[in-house]
Amino acid sequence: MNINDCLEEKLRNFGISSSYIQFLKEEVLEVDKYSNYYDVEQTESLLVPVNDIVALGMRGVSNCTWWEHATYEVGDLENSRMSRFEENNNLSQLRIDQISAIFASDNFADHNDAVKLNFYQEEGKYFVTNGNHRVMWAKLLNIPFIKSKVTHFTFNPEQYENYMIHHDLKMELQTLLKCNQMYVDELSGKKAIFYKGILVIHLPQKKYMNYSDAKSVELACSNITDTIGFINSLLKEYKYYVRIPAFIRLNFLKFKTYFTQNAVQRRRLKLIEVLLSQ
Repeated sequence: MNINDCLEEKLRNFGISSSYIQFLKEEVLEVDKYSNYYDVEQTESLLVPVNDIVALGMRGVSNCTWWEHATYEVGDLENSRMSRFEENNNLSQLRIDQISAIFASDNFADHNDAVKLNFYQEEGKYFVTNGNHRVMWAKLLNIPFIKSKVTHFTFNPEQYENYMIHHDLKMELQTLLKCNQMYVDELSGKKAIFYKGILVIHLPQKKYMNYSDAKSVELACSNITDTIGFINSLLKEYKYYVRIPAFIRLNFLKFKTYFTQNAVQRRRLKLIEVLLSQ
């Protein structure tokens, strides 16, 4: 019996319905983008609805399902730790209501290794920062509440505006690359944009974004705008050469590339030559 079948059988023995198992196979973990534009407030111990927990911490992979994590297809959950929690709490000998009482007890949050969650009030969503394996068990068994140490975050509209400006520019660049079969890869440990293995342009070194710092946001947006501008000018130049008769343009490009001293312009011409030869 494979791991998927074993887990399904185990959950059915706990009384978990087929529809809920299907939910686990379909529901994906969310990306914690909210920390970019929320401010930290207070931390307190709370009973948290498990349904409102939308992602694991560093051990989780966003846009992958809870089931994929529970069967160790993705993420970094450990089978040994999942088994240890099950054995230490004698889960197989208890009813679901008794297991629910364990997760809801004060002791569950009142120790050094408590389950810890970040809560974004405007979204009504919780993200795990500690206790991934325990939260995974709570999800699998459809436990209603889990006692956790919760750090509250409040929405910061100024940071949100900066985040969205930066985010929209990144999406514009991604769309531009996808539409023109370009992609981001590494060259000598640094990010760059390529087309069919040919370097198009180096990207500025990525730094941690602080959306409360208007100057750093402005610089990051300026870098993306410059990259978009460079690619658009490259495409415009390509369209110019397309108008030249085919029997002339490639020889003309090779001649021009040979006598061009500027490395960036030589790279542009070489890339245009590849585009035209398709």
